[in-house]
Amino acid sequence: MHAVAAFRVLDAAGSPRRGGLALDRAVRLARLGSLILPVCLAILLAAPVLLPTLSDLALVPFETPTRDDPVRFSYPIEAFVTAGMSVYVGLSMVMLAIVAMTRVRGSGPWASVALLGLALAPGPVLKTVNGVTSVPLPYELLRDLVPVFHNNRFCERFLVCWWLGASVLAGQALAWLGSRTLRPRAWAVALGAMILIDLRPERLVMYRPAVPAIYERLAGAPPGWPVYEWPANYLSNRKFMFYQMVHGRPICQGVVSRRPLLSYLMEEHDAASTLESMILVLHHDLVPDEGHRRKLSVLMRRYDTRRLAVEGSCEALLLTRRRTGPSR
Repeated sequence: MHAVAAFRVLDAAGSPRRGGLALDRAVRLARLGSLILPVCLAILLAAPVLLPTLSDLALVPFETPTRDDPVRFSYPIEAFVTAGMSVYVGLSMVMLAIVAMTRVRGSGPWASVALLGLALAPGPVLKTVNGVTSVPLPYELLRDLVPVFHNNRFCERFLVCWWLGASVLAGQALAWLGSRTLRPRAWAVALGAMILIDLRPERLVMYRPAVPAIYERLAGAPPGWPVYEWPANYLSNRKFMFYQMVHGRPICQGVVSRRPLLSYLMEEHDAASTLESMILVLHHDLVPDEGHRRKLSVLMRRYDTRRLAVEGSCEALLLTRRRTGPSR
């Protein structure tokens, strides 16, 4: 604001043409600063998570394609149309987004986010129902300029940017249309119904997903004890972590996409075995092989156990580290 006021003074003292250009430049700089500030704030907030991973970064992952690489290790076209990896906003929202981009002032930043996500989501080359073609797309340019993009496994994740931008644009269009009609509520109801009809194939979940009853019974354990699910692996952890919404206790595992080097020690040394006490939830129907059973037996020898609950193939045990006397 001070910069704008200063340029107005210069505009009054000097040439109107020169002062007007200077004022426009100041306004553009102010707008640029309003964009840079959120970016810097996002980097600052993400620093505690990003900085510890720098020691685990290596040059090889950025130059060697992963098995999911969309070009050099291409999957069949069916792999690019999978549930959970696509975002459908609906034709109604697309039309509203177009109205906002063409009619509403101030829609430029959100239009940029939406169009950028839509341009990057198809990946580096064009894909059709017949397979992967050699037609380059904008993502290919980023692969050459930004090394991190070499190791991006699923380009479809950029559809989230398209979904976010299109949603905000649709809201701006609704506000713009409502200000130009005598019955804005009727317009809003009609457009809302049209959007719901457009999205009718998707289920609107209005209830909590089913959770095994054994997690309700963990309340009988001492407060603060963590929950350790067995077996602990990449696929099962995704489901087990959501059960924390029911028992509300600390959990001993998680899911990461880029594993740090130290995590590979868990292949031979179970980090959970360092805990003094825990609640072990055994899923007997998921123990896959003899190797997992052997690791479980090693873990159990270190603890005194007491059964807490049994529900179907699930069993909850209270584990307390076994005390050993001093060696002679």
